[in-house]
Amino acid sequence: AISEFQNYTASKKNWNIYVDPYHTELVHMKKEILGDDNFTHSKGKNYNENPRLSSLTKGRSGVIALASILIAMEADNYVLMTTSNWSRLMNEIRKNILNEHLTKKNATTVIDLMPGEW
Repeated sequence: AISEFQNYTASKKNWNIYVDPYHTELVHMKKEILGDDNFTHSKGKNYNENPRLSSLTKGRSGVIALASILIAMEADNYVLMTTSNWSRLMNEIRKNILNEHLTKKNATTVIDLMPGEW
């Protein structure tokens, strides 16, 4: 889906598409290190492998996460799925920090592809 969207927007002028390194770098790391690219259901077990991957990569996944937040804060428009904890975090940063400190109130916008309970 990400590559399709990037192909679609390639001809759009003034569009800068940022894809979180979680999807570009970390998934490849997980497949290489753990032999699996499914982050939530690894080897038939229903748990999150991110803590283990972080340990195996000596914290690189945490650095990627922090860099992702900093870069994402530069955007004016967001496409999120607020059923995701990560998207909820980004949406709260957007509403309570970015919009409050920009000269124009509600300067950022969001499209929520899968609205959550929040």
